[in-house]
Amino acid sequence: MVDEKMETRNNAKLAIPELANIISVPMSLNAIVRLKVVNAIRQGSSNVPLSAFEILARVLPIGDPDNL
Repeated sequence: MVDEKMETRNNAKLAIPELANIISVPMSLNAIVRLKVVNAIRQGSSNVPLSAFEILARVLPIGDPDNL
């Protein structure tokens, strides 16, 4: 009985991060689309990696204020 409770708790502890990932990944992808991050990255049209600051600087002027 005690072992079953411990196993159930351990399984629950393992499920929590998995559930967090299931929720956070679609939310992040939705935010990327709504803020038009891909368009901001494409504006540079060069193959140079952008920092988060550079992406943010490009997104803010074109981002919809309702989404921010």
